[in-house]
Amino acid sequence: MEIDPYTINTISTKIKSLSPAELDKFRNESGSALSFLQGEAEFDLFKNIVQQNIKSYGTEQISLFSDRLLLSELSKQSKNAKAKEIYKQMIANSAAYDTKNNTTFYLFSDDCLAKMNTLSALNLSANEKEQLEALKLSRELYLNRIHRLRIQYMKHLVLEKLPEWKDKKNLFKFGANHMPKGESLMEVFNIGNLVSNIEEANYRKSLHIMVMGKEEGQTLADLDEYKSFLTVVKDDNWYAYDLKPLKQAISKRSLK
Repeated sequence: MEIDPYTINTISTKIKSLSPAELDKFRNESGSALSFLQGEAEFDLFKNIVQQNIKSYGTEQISLFSDRLLLSELSKQSKNAKAKEIYKQMIANSAAYDTKNNTTFYLFSDDCLAKMNTLSALNLSANEKEQLEALKLSRELYLNRIHRLRIQYMKHLVLEKLPEWKDKKNLFKFGANHMPKGESLMEVFNIGNLVSNIEEANYRKSLHIMVMGKEEGQTLADLDEYKSFLTVVKDDNWYAYDLKPLKQAISKRSLK
């Protein structure tokens, strides 16, 4: 999924250990820290996946909004007293940034970087060090807007777990730009291309589907790029479009 591995693990643990009321409270209080899982329908889908003991993997950088959730979990896990104190300071400072409605984020601040560097010099567990390095990398990706490096990191995380998901039935749930079999619209070969090549090399196939929703009250003008598809939709049923003939027509230059 397009969420970092640490947030996925935290949410999975909460789903398994909290009561329904406690879990609702956790979701409501965490908000955007849960990234794509903050919505009730998305969270319920993921809860169902976890409760069926389906293994989930996070393959994304740490979100700007997830720092406090990550630091809070590290503070609970850490055996280093000084580190615990620094984590608490960082959580408080991040919350203060939100209160002031800053145009920037705590992750971008000099204080955050200085404290991460101080933490890295302490005697910490391998798990703590790994998460702090991932947080530093996320900061660099956001500040320098290195899209290609971000995709490289996502592909690295997917390949890191390849021995666990190879030759199994897998669902990859990402934004549409990540999923084409060929080069994506952002001019980079993305997750969809990687998965397609891996499956092809193992004499298997991958099915790539873009899901889009038309909300009540939206007009075709709001969704102009999908007009050709949505004019066909006459009811509330799901519609599936096979784009292969379209691709073939483009290749033959016969598309009008």
